[in-house]
Amino acid sequence: MICPACQTSIPHNGKFCPKCGLASPQFAKRPAPARSDVHPSHAPIPRAGKVFFTLLIIGLTLAIAGFTLGGSWIAIAGSVIVALLLLLLLVGDAFF
Repeated sequence: MICPACQTSIPHNGKFCPKCGLASPQFAKRPAPARSDVHPSHAPIPRAGKVFFTLLIIGLTLAIAGFTLGGSWIAIAGSVIVALLLLLLLVGDAFF
């Protein structure tokens, strides 16, 4: 088969032109089969991940602010948030 862009010979089972990288005409016509368990590389961060990191930042901020400013209840609240998130990270989806 001949590449329509650069006129280079493409091997029989070749999916792309070895010279210019253009998709072979025999493979360009049919789309690749879609798989449900594969996410594209540009997939956004899931909502649970955003919530996890937001709570982690809030917990660390509260804990550091509580320890540096002397507010014991702020430090305890931040430490509890961080501890619960670490527990969730270790246990995973076993209880949810």
